[in-house]
Amino acid sequence: MNTRLLPIFFLFVFTLYVPQSFATCLINNDWLDAPCFDNPPYTLDEQEKAWAPYYDYKGAEWMDVKKAEMYDALNDGSFDEWSKEIENSNVYQYYVSTGEIPRQSNSDRILQ
Repeated sequence: MNTRLLPIFFLFVFTLYVPQSFATCLINNDWLDAPCFDNPPYTLDEQEKAWAPYYDYKGAEWMDVKKAEMYDALNDGSFDEWSKEIENSNVYQYYVSTGEIPRQSNSDRILQ
């Protein structure tokens, strides 16, 4: 009798943990509420709504400073290095979601 329940138990445990193992988004220490778009396609509207609270979370002054840094990095060719920091990556994602800056990579499948 106990051996019959064992496969059911393993199936239950498997369904709880396996989907999490395929997720590609890591914990975002800069903003714990950061959206995770690891399963495209998604719409521009979904992306914009998900990233909108980040501006208020960080504040206008901080976002303006980071936006200027981002444009400097784009202009001087150091964007790849600049965007490696999670807070800078978040700033970039926010401004991409608002349409203020074009996406620097075509790896995401976004529905218009």
